[in-house]
Amino acid sequence: MMRARAWAVIAVVCAAIGGATPSVSAARSPRSTATLHRVWTVRVGQRRREVSTPLVSGGAAFVSDGDQLTAVELGTGATRWQTTHTLDPYGAVYLGQPALVSGAISTPWLQLRSVGTVASDPATGAYEQSQGSWYRFGHLVRHRRDSASVQGALGPGYWQMTLVYAAPHPGYLGTTGNPAFTDPVFVGSLHIWVGDLQHVARFDPGGVCVAPPEGYPICEANAVAPLDGDVVGLAAGADHTLIATTANGLVEVLDGVDGHELWRANPGGAVSLPSVAGGVIVVGDSNGIVHAYSATGCAAPTCAPIWEGAAGSAVATAPAFSNGTVYVATADGSVVAFAASGCGAATCAPTAVGLSKRASPVTGGPVVADGFVVIGTANGKLTAFRTT
Repeated sequence: MMRARAWAVIAVVCAAIGGATPSVSAARSPRSTATLHRVWTVRVGQRRREVSTPLVSGGAAFVSDGDQLTAVELGTGATRWQTTHTLDPYGAVYLGQPALVSGAISTPWLQLRSVGTVASDPATGAYEQSQGSWYRFGHLVRHRRDSASVQGALGPGYWQMTLVYAAPHPGYLGTTGNPAFTDPVFVGSLHIWVGDLQHVARFDPGGVCVAPPEGYPICEANAVAPLDGDVVGLAAGADHTLIATTANGLVEVLDGVDGHELWRANPGGAVSLPSVAGGVIVVGDSNGIVHAYSATGCAAPTCAPIWEGAAGSAVATAPAFSNGTVYVATADGSVVAFAASGCGAATCAPTAVGLSKRASPVTGGPVVADGFVVIGTANGKLTAFRTT
């Protein structure tokens, strides 16, 4: 894939995106577009294995790639340790996304119908590999002192998905042939929402447990609300709202208590997971356009973006915010930065761009921490850029 390299002065002409979204054709450029300098790129896995979203903690980035778990020093790119995980007599296991749990790097693994977690020491990589009946589908999500994760029990041809949180019994999500669930999202301290295909479900830790008809020690959802497409991702919004993006190109902003729709946007294209900070909702799309909306809406059922910008290539992963800047990662391995508040015009040019050593779709990140932007790519590599 060709990568556009002339970013100093950007004027983008792109095809119409469709729906209510205007084309991005006359970006207001800053006086100069800065460079996000690539500090290092390291191979953490095989060339055709996707690298997970990095977990950045204690001066290192922790990623999984197939059956390997790797810790990379954030400042230098040196490999702190790398471990390979197998299950006798079957061989390599598949590792999910790492999370920090009780001071250890906790990573789910899956091999045929055997599942478990790997708990690794962040400093040395020494690990304990457990085996059990649950597989953590989503990484652990924390809110204040609470945490939640979606887990699944494997059975003959199906997944039984549950939401595990600080309550006497887990929340029952359903039985499916495809574990198509989002990570859980806390909306305040009372409600946890999870997306499942074309609906979102709310569970209340410490609240009423809606018992299922079968009498199992699990809780049914306290509320269920429909979406107008298959869910891509969720995020907590302003004023106790829930933001959902869908595979048919919608941004739906829902009430965080009962799930009814408050307003929506139609950016078009296949949209990324949403991100929210500083009163701004940002999503990217498959046309390489970044769309920003006011998190409080526009006093109408359908809202237009407060600004848009061209990232140069498709955006599939969630944007990341830091110090008034929003970073998006693209299908050509670039990281593109925009001013989160916009540029005073409907269409904005990037404020900074970082180019990977070799073009490859971003599969994990961006993650911003300690002055670095870190991404994982589909060619088995981890790359870090400086934010300044």
